[in-house]
Amino acid sequence: LHEKHHDHAVEWLSRAIRREARPRFLTSLGTTLLGAGRREEAVKVFDMAVQLGPDDAGRWCDLGDALVEASCPADAILVFQRALQLDPHRFDAAHKAALLLHQADRLEEALVHFSQCERLQPGHFPSVYMRAVTLQKLKRFEEALADNLRAHELDPGHADTCNNIGNVLRALARQREAVAWFDRSLALRPDFAATLGNKAVALAEQRRFDEAIATYHEAITADPDHAVAAWNLALLQMLLGDFESGW
Repeated sequence: LHEKHHDHAVEWLSRAIRREARPRFLTSLGTTLLGAGRREEAVKVFDMAVQLGPDDAGRWCDLGDALVEASCPADAILVFQRALQLDPHRFDAAHKAALLLHQADRLEEALVHFSQCERLQPGHFPSVYMRAVTLQKLKRFEEALADNLRAHELDPGHADTCNNIGNVLRALARQREAVAWFDRSLALRPDFAATLGNKAVALAEQRRFDEAIATYHEAITADPDHAVAAWNLALLQMLLGDFESGW
């Protein structure tokens, strides 16, 4: 029944377009095609809408969304950037371009758009959080720490932010503070293997070896498939001369 509904809508919209190819008819048809899972056809229709109204940033965003659905992220980035050229205040285009660039590991470009998002919507948690993650990947740790702390102010209950702060503090050789932030993260999301593994590394770096070993065991108990924790535990055991357990 759902498919028939889409088919009827496509048929009537196609008739309307044959009579008069208005951009809004094409936009409606593209949206209907996306809803029916006909992504490549939707891209072609949204592209036609853009050609008829090339100065409309919204239509470029529609095309960008369709390209994302059609698994064409590189093209989608260019389209969202075109929308921003037409309307520099278009937050959705900036945010979507930033996320796609981050996923493509084009971090410097992603950072530009995340910063643009912050200017357009100050205090938008996802943008601040992702800018912090991007800065951390770029090894700009002081800036990453500042953004992570701001993200924490915006959403104190976000466990990943606390974990990220811990990782940045570790990178800045502030291991004692890092452990405290890992504990905050674990208070919000107990028994999370990745955070336990990060905490264990920070403990080992402080030569708190017994605590580190116990924490690695907690991580492996929480997730028996956590290979990084198992590997790091083995290295620490061998470093301490416990070769039987390490091997």
